[in-house]
Amino acid sequence: MNTVLDQRSQSILVELIRDHIEEAEPVGSRTLARKHFQKLSPATIRNVMSDLEDMGYLHRPHVSAGRVPTDQGYRFFVNHLMSLPDLPEVEISHSPDRISKTQGFDGVLESACSQLSENLHQTGLVMLPSFSSTRFKHIDFIKVGQSEALAVFYSELGILQNKIIPIEKDITQDQLTSISKFLNEEFSGKTIKTIRQELLHRIQTEREHYNQLISRAMELSTQVFGEEEQGGELLVEGALNFLDHPEFAGDLDKIKALFKALEEKTKLINLLDLCLQQDGLTILIGEENVEEEITGCSLIAKNYELDGNRIGTIAAFGPKRMDYTLIGDGVNLAARLESACKTYSARILISEHTFRKLRGTYRVRDVDLVLVKGKTKPVGIYEVLDYHDNSSFPDLMEAVGHFNEGIANYRDANWDKATAQFTETLRFNPQDRLSQTYIDRCTHFKAQPPGDAWNGVWVMTSK
Repeated sequence: MNTVLDQRSQSILVELIRDHIEEAEPVGSRTLARKHFQKLSPATIRNVMSDLEDMGYLHRPHVSAGRVPTDQGYRFFVNHLMSLPDLPEVEISHSPDRISKTQGFDGVLESACSQLSENLHQTGLVMLPSFSSTRFKHIDFIKVGQSEALAVFYSELGILQNKIIPIEKDITQDQLTSISKFLNEEFSGKTIKTIRQELLHRIQTEREHYNQLISRAMELSTQVFGEEEQGGELLVEGALNFLDHPEFAGDLDKIKALFKALEEKTKLINLLDLCLQQDGLTILIGEENVEEEITGCSLIAKNYELDGNRIGTIAAFGPKRMDYTLIGDGVNLAARLESACKTYSARILISEHTFRKLRGTYRVRDVDLVLVKGKTKPVGIYEVLDYHDNSSFPDLMEAVGHFNEGIANYRDANWDKATAQFTETLRFNPQDRLSQTYIDRCTHFKAQPPGDAWNGVWVMTSK
């Protein structure tokens, strides 16, 4: 049978799915005729629905009922009839009482997961960056017993990990301090995966060339970096939202299996790990989820990046009957704010709405007003600066003060004054590439004035 759908069949299929998503009930021909297709008779619509059922797009729960979409129907809906925006306008807010300066990058992701769940009334999933992909920044060893030391590990994301490791009884605190200094000088800025490989190489092939202290440093660092983790850590928020969906309300066995999968996390981690290998937005519907416990669900996932490298996945998880456009918007935003960091040479960017919620919680600077392709309303974006120390951003507050003055003059089209302030920012921190970006913009606009309609908004022509 020819399964190519004509325009009428497509229209009936999409409206049926939308009605089913909204009402959670089988949809009949009379309902479709009354709400959407007044020019078509219920009999005509019934014939089309019968054809769609034969082709596998719909099924009828019982003889006297209307139709509901199959996995194939949802897949057709997602692939052919949806238009997902490049950068959605759905906001994911962060409550100040949930975030503190000590939470760092993990805290931001946890808050995003929670808000994704609350705003969309689905289960939010975030796969945190794997330990291997994080970049090492600093380590301290503190002797806590005759044969034990506490290893305090910082990554460039601000993630803090503590681990008790065995040591030889004769190692002193001064020696541990020297070991910390050596490791920080040798490995700072490298990924854990790279460090692990280098450690193995040095220990196996060059042991005889190291003195006793360096040899101990290698052995201690192996305790911290040497174990290969089994998948990344998974955050889950809003699992109880499943109980509010009629698909699961009366099926205790289905709920038990689903909650077991959420509790154990391994199968979901494997699934998100597969999504991590994909480009763009990944949507898995029903039996496309290979794990039996979740074949009655859909998952919408988007990867997030740091410095151009994929480091994790954020997802919405719920019944097949979900508003895919809305969910896609929310998941996209949570990931795409991270992706925009490369354009502005930033680590963490937040929206204007989030900035208002976080004011006073983090050190933040105004980055830009952007008009995203396909949108009519500009979006304010801000950079979170708390991960910096004095070595990575010297005299941060003084520099940011000059930067903010530069932004104000830039938006008033005072190109020379703006350039002077951005140049002053670079005097404090020559590595601030965002200031150089604005100096280049000012030079461009001074040579080619934007006109009287200038409002400080930068038009983005790419995703």
